[in-house]
Amino acid sequence: MTPMHATSTRLAERRARERLAAGLVATLFLALAGPASAQLDHHLSLGVTGGHVDIDTVDEPRDLSGFVYGIEGTVSPHSRLYLTGEYRQGWLGAGSEGGPGRRVFSAQGALGVRILPWIMIEGGPRLATIELPLEDRKVLRWRIGIVGRAPLVPDLVSGYASAAGSFAGTGINGFEVPGGGGEVGLVVQPTPTFWARLAYRFDREYLPLGSSQTFQSALLTVGVSAPRIRNEGSTR
Repeated sequence: MTPMHATSTRLAERRARERLAAGLVATLFLALAGPASAQLDHHLSLGVTGGHVDIDTVDEPRDLSGFVYGIEGTVSPHSRLYLTGEYRQGWLGAGSEGGPGRRVFSAQGALGVRILPWIMIEGGPRLATIELPLEDRKVLRWRIGIVGRAPLVPDLVSGYASAAGSFAGTGINGFEVPGGGGEVGLVVQPTPTFWARLAYRFDREYLPLGSSQTFQSALLTVGVSAPRIRNEGSTR
C-alpha cells in the first residue's frame, strides 16, 4: 500500500466514523424528543453471570475453553435511554491437547436507545484480554449494534437477538481490529424483581497478518431489578 493510498484510506475511515457519530446523535435526539409523559422511568438491574467459553485463535496451535464468571448492571434514567456494563474473567485450559492455560478478561459498556418498545440501538467500548507467555493480547473495540426483543410467554418469558459490528478499535501493535458478533437468548422473569437469562454469544476479531480469534459463550445470568419509579402521568 502506497503512502498516498494509506492516507486516503485513513481519511475515508475517519469520515465514515464521523457520519456514524452524527447518526447516533440524531437517533438519540429523536428518541429523547418523544412525548413528555414518557420522560422519566428510573430503573436499576444487577446480575451475576457464569458460563462456558471457547476461544479459537488462528495463530494458536490449540483451542482454549473453560469457565468464566462476572457481574453486569443496567441503569435506565429515561424511558428510552439506558446504560449497561459488564465484567467477566476466567481461566481457560487447552483440554486434552495439553499446554498451559490462559487467563481471560473482558469488559464492555454501552449506551442504549429504545427506538421502539421492541427495538434498541446500542454502542460502546469492549475490551478483551488474553494472557499469553510473551505478551498479553489486548483488543479494544468500539461497537454499535441493534437488539430486538419479543414476548414468548406474556409476563413471564421473552426472547431477544442482537447483532453488532465494530467501527474502530486497536489491538496488537496498534493495528486496527475489525470484528463483529451477535447474541441470542431467553429471559425468564417470574416476579417484577427477579429474572434469569440463558444466552449464546458469538464474537469474532480479525487480528493483523491474517489472524483472527473467535469467542463462543454459553452464559447463565441471574439478577434482581429495583422497582421502577415513573413520573406522574407516565403512559408506560
